[in-house]
Amino acid sequence: MLVVSIDKAGNGVAVKLSQNARVDPEKLMSYLARNEGASFSPSGILRVEIGNEGPITAARQALEEVRAS
Repeated sequence: MLVVSIDKAGNGVAVKLSQNARVDPEKLMSYLARNEGASFSPSGILRVEIGNEGPITAARQALEEVRAS
């Protein structure tokens, strides 16, 4: 998966994905349904809330769950 940037945003992180990022649409929709504070914008930004794990771990876990095989 190609990540352009990871930025702290409010109580979460914003992960900017490149246009060539391999994201499984079904996994993405499932992830968004399970994580109430998460969102994905048409411009390729995945926003994830931070729990106790910290921003980098939260971003890594989200990316692992939505990447295409």
